[in-house]
Amino acid sequence: MAFSGTIISFGQCSGVVVATGESTELGRGSAMLAGVEPLRTRLTQRMDKFSKWLTGAILILAACTVGFGLALRDYSFTELFFCQRSPGCCRYP
Repeated sequence: MAFSGTIISFGQCSGVVVATGESTELGRGSAMLAGVEPLRTRLTQRMDKFSKWLTGAILILAACTVGFGLALRDYSFTELFFCQRSPGCCRYP
């Protein structure tokens, strides 16, 4: 009997499917993992807080750059939007 996660390197064989989905060993393992509650440590809480702070800082920086471009450099909003989209995505680690 071979499970769906079995890796076969060479040879020939034939098989019969006896179970699918949650009736298989991998399906039972998946069901057991679904019942586990996520662990909230102090580190993950601090990382969540930092990511919210970082998102706010990035949005403020982007808004300041767009405001500067509109007010002092006379760029169009569309041009500034596309110029801020790429660096905004790249600023996330």
